Parts: sequence; C-alpha cells; structure tokens
Amino acid sequence: MFLYFKLLKNNLTNFLKTRKGERRMMPEFGTQLYSVLFEQRNENTPEILKTMISDEIRYWIPEVKILGIDIRDVEKRLGDENYKMRVSIKFGVNSTEEVDFLIFDLENVRI
Repeated sequence: MFLYFKLLKNNLTNFLKTRKGERRMMPEFGTQLYSVLFEQRNENTPEILKTMISDEIRYWIPEVKILGIDIRDVEKRLGDENYKMRVSIKFGVNSTEEVDFLIFDLENVRI
C-alpha cells in the first residue's frame, strides 16, 4: 500500500505542475494555477484557487481525497520581481487511512 500511496503523491505533484494545454493529445489535462499568477489578485483569489485545485484533482485523480488546502504569498526578497505562492495540500487516498502533505511553490518568472 505504501508504494501505491507514493505513486499517487507523485501523480498529484506532476499533475499540479502541468499547465493545461501542455500535454499532447490531452489539452484539458493539468491546471490553470500558473496563469493565475499573472492575474490581478484580491481577497477572493485564495478561495478561487482552492476550489480550482479541488475540482481539478477530483476530476483527474479521483482516488485522492483532499482534506485541506492552504495558499500563502511568499515574501519577496529585495530586488525580486517574481511573485510566489506556497500551496500546501493535505490529502489522503480514498481506500486507506493514510494522510500526507504536498507543499510546493508557484512562481511567475519575468523574462
């Protein structure tokens, strides 16, 4: 069961880092998380992102159960023009009691 759980965590990580339209023959696969980084933010943005993440995971990886999502801005360093968000997802697998966290940073990079 441990290997199955680890495989699902890897699938979840890869899915969240895949942009919609990036995968050949499956243009709807992936998320729109990176595109949100370039949009104007307001107080509703974290809730919109949480809903987006939950809905997309529920559709593409239904065996993963989302138990919680936390989205925070990452403080900029002096002279850094890039915007970052830290996404933490608490999740489980529907067929087990195991729970784990997935934490990653989303960053827009200006070229």
